[in-house]
Amino acid sequence: MIAASEIANLDLLEALFAPLTDNPFFVKDRSLRYVAVNDAMLQLCGAANRGELLGRTAWQVYPPAYASHCEMDDREILAGRPIVDRLEMVVASKRTPSWLLFSQMPIRDKRGRIVGIAGVSRRIDLRRHDNAAYASIAAAIRHIQKHFDEPLNLKRLCAVSRLSASQLERSFRTLLRASPRQYQQRVRMERARRLLAEGRAVAEVAQSCGFSEHSAFSRRFKEIAGLTPMEYQKHARDQSLARR
Repeated sequence: MIAASEIANLDLLEALFAPLTDNPFFVKDRSLRYVAVNDAMLQLCGAANRGELLGRTAWQVYPPAYASHCEMDDREILAGRPIVDRLEMVVASKRTPSWLLFSQMPIRDKRGRIVGIAGVSRRIDLRRHDNAAYASIAAAIRHIQKHFDEPLNLKRLCAVSRLSASQLERSFRTLLRASPRQYQQRVRMERARRLLAEGRAVAEVAQSCGFSEHSAFSRRFKEIAGLTPMEYQKHARDQSLARR
């Protein structure tokens, strides 16, 4: 396994990205452990200092649902497939979710071997209208966030975004790498994660997130989070106790 020490110029990279207060930056080694971060990354994760991130993986920093998502992306990068300018809602701390436009690239050594991952992003305020690509779907995104517990209404999304169905689908897949329905599922699962972490009953969480059947909710949650709702609750309790 290639160690973090084989990633050249970590100090230089940290110094380069340190002044960028609105651009979270990180470097991971091949074991997917953080080996360099800037202050904006600490703020995004709700970490008090670098010691809370360096040497740790996503599974030691984030809730399981988001950690699983991070690892899937990281594996793609290690396979040599970079991510460029992807718009995504990131829930990496107890703070309000952030919209980030981010890119991640493989780091290669002199022999061309992939030895790590570098990622940088910038925060996007979807309330602003200085970029037509974002503004065109911002209203649809906000509508889904507000009405996530209701059946997806594609006609309504087209109306609020002023896009045709094909344009809406294409814009979502380009910027979010998900269809409107898949994005709604992400929002529902994030809401479910929060409610489960608060100790709410699984049946109550299912209903709050728009699922009429408890079993359908449990299956969907496990598909996305990798854990059943009950397993996730136990993990959240264990993590809470460990931090005390």
